[in-house]
Amino acid sequence: MKDYVYENWLHKKAMIHMGACSFCNEGKGSHINSGDKYGRWLGPFKDLGAARLTAINTKRKTISKCSRCL
Repeated sequence: MKDYVYENWLHKKAMIHMGACSFCNEGKGSHINSGDKYGRWLGPFKDLGAARLTAINTKRKTISKCSRCL
């Protein structure tokens, strides 16, 4: 299973998701036509460690894992 990171510019956070998560939708998000006004999807990553490192490297104020899928 692949992991993704959503980097949210508006709320200054990065959140790690499993690809199958309904919020992630394999890196497409739940609002497919929303564009990149508020953030962007990064990945896929082969494991949680790689996703976490990428989330940290975004330098966002808050780094977290999705409470629904992880």
